[in-house]
Amino acid sequence: MEDDLRTGTSAVAAIQLLEVAVARQSQMLRSLAAEVERNHATIAALIALGQALVESHPRPSAVAKSFLDQIDLVGSVVTDGHAERYRDDIQKINRFILDVVNRSHRP
Repeated sequence: MEDDLRTGTSAVAAIQLLEVAVARQSQMLRSLAAEVERNHATIAALIALGQALVESHPRPSAVAKSFLDQIDLVGSVVTDGHAERYRDDIQKINRFILDVVNRSHRP
């Protein structure tokens, strides 16, 4: 009988520890999600700033050249797990810059 009580108490304690761990992980997940939202907003603002810079620059082709010169430096710090996303984002930005450059050279 005593063994059953100890086992039951142990099981309750183990469940309580698991509940605390799950609550802590849930809080961490909420914090990470909030951080992702902040980072997304920051990145969106930087992209908008970059677009404004390219659109208003007197020589968009100079911005394009500088961008192309710098992407390798940024790429050198991107981890393998993020390389595909980085490449996709860089290609989108590069297409935008080239579109602006091409529009600026049209008669």
